[in-house]
Amino acid sequence: MSEEKTASETSQEDLAVSKETRRRAVYPAKDLKSMIEFVAKIYNQLGHTAHISNVAIATLHGLSPESIKQHLSSGQLYKLLELKHGTGYKVTDHFQKLYLPRDENEKRLSVIESLKNPDMYRQLFKDYEYHVVPPDGVKNHFIRSFGFKEEAAVKAAQIFVDNLKDFGLLDQRGVLTSGLPAKPIGATVQDAVPVPDSDTNDSNRNGQENNESQLPARQRFDKLIFQSEIDAAGKKTIPIHLIGDKQAMFVYPDDITEDDIELVKHQVEGILLRIRLEAKKRDQLPKEST
Repeated sequence: MSEEKTASETSQEDLAVSKETRRRAVYPAKDLKSMIEFVAKIYNQLGHTAHISNVAIATLHGLSPESIKQHLSSGQLYKLLELKHGTGYKVTDHFQKLYLPRDENEKRLSVIESLKNPDMYRQLFKDYEYHVVPPDGVKNHFIRSFGFKEEAAVKAAQIFVDNLKDFGLLDQRGVLTSGLPAKPIGATVQDAVPVPDSDTNDSNRNGQENNESQLPARQRFDKLIFQSEIDAAGKKTIPIHLIGDKQAMFVYPDDITEDDIELVKHQVEGILLRIRLEAKKRDQLPKEST
């Protein structure tokens, strides 16, 4: 049995002969979740301020230096470890954001940053954002773009898909949603109207519908937009990054037309006018004396 390629570096025979793919291609041989656990042990027992030899890291894990090559290479690809040649490996500041995040949003953003770091993964995120991620399609990406053989491509695809599943970057339909905020739009509306238990009678369900109809029109509209993004086919979603950490979402159908876009532009102009008028009204309010 041939020895497994270190850090899943495909040999030249696995690569296409074209100039673009002739270079050695590297992908993480380990999934991100297991690598966080691997580096956490280094962080907790050996520290994070100094470079540590591969021998010390292997000894810590009860392994041989040769057997952790894939771990060390994967750690670098995910930005968890940095290598200083001739000295050793150091736990990165980026790892600390993953391991000790301030909140769920920071952890999510750090996960996405790790997964987008390998060149091979970066293109996959561009190709599949807001689309279903088919394992066979990912496998074919490695074969067509980098000349992988079938066995290596299957392994690389499985690790990529497992990473997305482990960190909740696929929705219930298998759509890649890394561009969405950590807490989906509409969640507050859904919280306001509790979903009844399975044994709830029809009268309670009707009561919920009546309660929902009493919500302000703006809230009911937001909820419908959220449901259409999650459930309906033929929709596309574009995240719109605003000032600070704010984010808006633009959901539109496949058959949107130029006339539709003109209407959207007028709606946005209306929002701008309302903001200006409200600001003007606030400025005209009498100021409290100090």
